[in-house]
Amino acid sequence: VVITDIALGVLIVSTLSLLAYYTLFLTESSLFGDKEQITITFDQARGLRAGDSVLVAGVRWGRVASVEYDSNAHIDQRITVIATLTQPVELREDGWFRIEDSTLLGGRVLSINPGTPGVATLPDGASHRGEVVISPLDAMGNLLTESGDDFKDALSGLGELADLATKGEGLISDLLNSK
Repeated sequence: VVITDIALGVLIVSTLSLLAYYTLFLTESSLFGDKEQITITFDQARGLRAGDSVLVAGVRWGRVASVEYDSNAHIDQRITVIATLTQPVELREDGWFRIEDSTLLGGRVLSINPGTPGVATLPDGASHRGEVVISPLDAMGNLLTESGDDFKDALSGLGELADLATKGEGLISDLLNSK
């Protein structure tokens, strides 16, 4: 009976320790000190949501705390994103903020480029404006939509070449059948 109580105690302490580790370290929570928050405005959110990662120069540096829509705001500022950072970041005038795809399959991240060393820093409390990066798949779709007629003409021309080659006529057929 004593061994069972000890085993149960070890199991409970281990479980609580594991839970504390994941809560404090992997969710970027902190018992000590305040987190830095930064506010950025965008024209659209493109699927960004609370909990998404914040990357500073490609390094995970925090989480998106909230994404809010204001229908009365100017169109360039109707989305307000509040990000919680694990450590302060010195932002410079040539830095930028972007909502980007985290993978081709979906998901978003808030990317922050703090800027070039030596360039003037932004004052604390400065308003920040961000941009939304179009995904590669959306860019390809837009390209096909914009050049749809040209794309159809190119495919039609390839179809005609294939027909001539199948009939044994034309330059392609000559090249394929030559020794």
